[in-house]
Amino acid sequence: MAEISATHLSDRLLRLMNPVMRVLIRTGVGSLSREMMVINWTGRRSGRSLRTPVSRFDGTDGLVFTTTPSGFRHNFSEGWPAQLQLGRQLVAVEGHMISDPGAVADRMFAILDDIGLKR
Repeated sequence: MAEISATHLSDRLLRLMNPVMRVLIRTGVGSLSREMMVINWTGRRSGRSLRTPVSRFDGTDGLVFTTTPSGFRHNFSEGWPAQLQLGRQLVAVEGHMISDPGAVADRMFAILDDIGLKR
């Protein structure tokens, strides 16, 4: 049985990589545009316009979602407008944070079942 462990990139490395990832995702480069997306939104309290590249998962229900430990997820706790850069396509959405542990576990199980252990 394979062991799954979390890895954490340094903040400095993320600050360097995020602009590069945003450009690569927007240009629709290969499998990167299918596995990553950019979330564009305005912060609830700061009012700043933000763009963050994140992993992309396509749910069995047709929804697109991501998982993140980052604090920006709280912007979406009660629903919040955003745009997703899915390759060359920009889609207006209303983001929602799923905080129910059972619902999160069900989605994660579906992801792992779909992509398999090799990926």
